[in-house]
Amino acid sequence: MAGVIVLDAGALIALCDANDAHHRWARGMFIDTVGGDLSLSFLAYAEVLVHPTKACKAQEFEHTIAGLHLEIHAIDAGDSRDLAALRATTALTMPEVIVLHLALGQGANLAATDKALAAEEKNTLLLSEAPAEPGPLRGSRDRPCAPSSTCSQGTSHS
Repeated sequence: MAGVIVLDAGALIALCDANDAHHRWARGMFIDTVGGDLSLSFLAYAEVLVHPTKACKAQEFEHTIAGLHLEIHAIDAGDSRDLAALRATTALTMPEVIVLHLALGQGANLAATDKALAAEEKNTLLLSEAPAEPGPLRGSRDRPCAPSSTCSQGTSHS
């Protein structure tokens, strides 16, 4: 499958965490979409970076996923009314609305682990069939930085 694929945070988190309930689906989805353009909202990307940042591994994590060539999309003030309308007419949270708005705006397929989000998008061809509630992320990404440690929190992309 080619074209543009908008990811929710769960899709990328599942790919990177072998213990995630959606990991098997995410691996298959990423393999099946080789050649597609992967898009992620700035907010979903920030969510993906939470655990690597807690573990002082944000820069290492970003280097690891650089090969995916993710296109990170911001929103601007002009999107406010459209976002409000989506929020008012769905049962979605604002982070979910931002992902949906991006998918609709790009005419893209949506790769989502969030079933409520996927139910709102007609082009959700890539919904994970894993359990609705993935388990907590495990491993070193859950350990916060030791108080005396220093870590680079850089988030630049090449």
